[in-house]
Amino acid sequence: AFTTGGFFGTEYGPMNLPYPEQAVQSVQPPKGMEPGRFSNRYRHFKKLIDQNPDREKISDFQRESMVRSMESAHRLLQSKEKKAFDLTLEPKESYEAYDTGRFGRGCLLARRLVEAGARCVTLNFGRWDFHSQNFSEAKNTHLPYFDQGLAALIEDLDTRGLSDDVAVIAWGEFGRTPKINNNAGRDLWPQVGGGLIAGGGFR
Repeated sequence: AFTTGGFFGTEYGPMNLPYPEQAVQSVQPPKGMEPGRFSNRYRHFKKLIDQNPDREKISDFQRESMVRSMESAHRLLQSKEKKAFDLTLEPKESYEAYDTGRFGRGCLLARRLVEAGARCVTLNFGRWDFHSQNFSEAKNTHLPYFDQGLAALIEDLDTRGLSDDVAVIAWGEFGRTPKINNNAGRDLWPQVGGGLIAGGGFR
C-alpha cells in the first residue's frame, strides 16, 4: 500500500520498493547517467526550488521537507550503503536459507537493510483471505513460505548478535474463526487476532 509521511513531512515517508530481487534497481541512477551529469541535475533542482519558492502551492514546511527528502535520496544514490539492496552479494548458502519465494527474499533484504542502518522495514505478504481450501492452498503455499522466511530471519538476526536490538513483528488484519467452515476454510472473526513478536530485547 502507498503511504506518506503525513504531518511529519515527505522526509519521513517510506521508500517503496519493487520485488526484493529488483530492489537494487531503485538505488541506481538511470542508465547512461554519468556521475557528473547526475550531480548537475541535483544542483539545478535545488536552484529551482530556492529561486521559485512560490511555484508550488505548498507551505514552507512542506517545501523544506521535500528538499530534505531529495537530499537523503541523493546521498543514498552516492553511498556505499546502497549495496544492501543487492541480494546477489549475499553468500549462496545464506540466500538459499531464505529463498522460499518473494516473502523469503524480502526477509533477507530486510536483514541487509537493517544491518546497513535502516530503522524500520515493512514487508507485505497478502492474500490470506482463505474462506475455503485451508488444507490445500494455504498449507502448500502461504504457510511454508511464511514459516521458513520468518524463521530464517529470526535465526539470522540471533546468529549475528542483532536479536536484542531488532524487533520482528508479524500480524494480520483480522482474526479467524476457530471453527472450520463447510468449505474447509475459516471465516472472519474480529473478536480476536494473532500476532508474533521476536527479539527487540522483549521478555
